[in-house]
Amino acid sequence: MYYVKEDGSFLTNSAVEYLTFDANGRYTSGNATLDSYVDQALAACTNSGMTKAQKLRAAYLYVRDHGAYLARPHQARGTTAWAEESALFMFEHKKGNCYCFAGQFLYMARRLGYNAYVVSGGVGRKDSDHAWVMICENGVPYIYDVELEWGYRAGRYGHAEYNMYKMPLNKTVFSYQFP
Repeated sequence: MYYVKEDGSFLTNSAVEYLTFDANGRYTSGNATLDSYVDQALAACTNSGMTKAQKLRAAYLYVRDHGAYLARPHQARGTTAWAEESALFMFEHKKGNCYCFAGQFLYMARRLGYNAYVVSGGVGRKDSDHAWVMICENGVPYIYDVELEWGYRAGRYGHAEYNMYKMPLNKTVFSYQFP
């Protein structure tokens, strides 16, 4: 993905909100290993005939369906520095906690051109530590909760077919607590 400036040139060695562009003008996480994992995963789950929205859904399903849960340390609420390491862990081990699921989806969404960001906050009646991805489209914020959807489908939290893809803040399955 590239960012084209008003004069028609590519933005290089700069950032726009959460997205960073390298010397060639291509989006980068800043970590070549992570970028390679992201590119491989997107190549496995998307194709050139898909729309951007279809690719995002495919990336979400890829993360949901290619990982398993592994208890790992929780991260402090309101922090985001954990995303890169958590994404790498998920790509390398195919398992992790909500921070890993969120980190992996974050970088796939960004590579597709979405201005995505992670949130570490709380979820549910017990306000349990949790992480998810947010993407705003047309000024509307949406929650993407890959790990919680995976957990219910896998029976980890009970059995339910919750759809936690692109949930508007006023129509979430559970209560989300922002830091």
